[in-house]
Amino acid sequence: MEFVKVETSSRTQTGKGAARKLRAAGQVPGVVYGAGREPQPLVVARETLERVARMGTNVLLELSVDGQLPPEGVAAMLKALERHPVTRAPLSVDFQWVSLTRAVQVSVPVVLTGIPDGVRLEGGVLEQMLHEVEVRCLPTNIPRELTIDVSHLKVHESVHVRDLAVPGGVEIVTEPDAALATVAPPRVQVEEAEAAAAAAEVAEQLGEGPPSPAAGSEEQENE
Repeated sequence: MEFVKVETSSRTQTGKGAARKLRAAGQVPGVVYGAGREPQPLVVARETLERVARMGTNVLLELSVDGQLPPEGVAAMLKALERHPVTRAPLSVDFQWVSLTRAVQVSVPVVLTGIPDGVRLEGGVLEQMLHEVEVRCLPTNIPRELTIDVSHLKVHESVHVRDLAVPGGVEIVTEPDAALATVAPPRVQVEEAEAAAAAAEVAEQLGEGPPSPAAGSEEQENE
C-alpha cells in the first residue's frame, strides 16, 4: 500500500500570537499524537495540508518531523482540521499515529449508485440518510468508500447498513438496521395529502364535518 509523504517541522512556540505568525508565513500549527508516543507540536505548509485534506481523513501518511520518520509499522492519519468559519483557511491540524498491526475505527463514505425505479418510473425522490458508516479494520484495509446499488428501489423502499458489501477484514460498527437511503413519494403527492389533512382538521374544528349517524336519525324523527 502506498503512503502519502508529508514533511513537517517541530514547533517550540505556542499560543495565539505564535500561531498567527505561523499562518501569516503560510504555515499551519498542529500536533501529532497516538500509538503510545508523546504528543508533538509541529507545523506544516498550508499547501501540503490542503493537498492531504483533499484526499480525505483515511489516507495513511508517511509523516516526518524535522526529517525523522516514526518507527517501522507506524503511520499517521489526518484526525482533525480546524478552518476559519468565513475564509475556510486552515487554522490548526491534528495528526494521529496509528499502528499498522492494530485495528482502528474510522468513518467511511457511502456512495449510492444507479437511479431507483421509484425515481425513474414513479417520480419519487431519493433521500440518503447516512452518508458514512463506522468500520473497524487494520489501517491498511480501510476502504476509500463503500458503494451500494439503489436502482431496484421503488417508492417507500429502503436500503440498510446490513445491505452493504464490505471487503474481507472490514467490520461495520454502525447499527445494521439503520437506513442508508429510501425513495420518498413524489413531493406533489405529499403536499396534496398534507393540504387535504390540514383542510379536514380545520373543517372539524369549525364543526363543518359530515353529520354523525345519530344526528341524521334525529332529523328524520323531527320530520
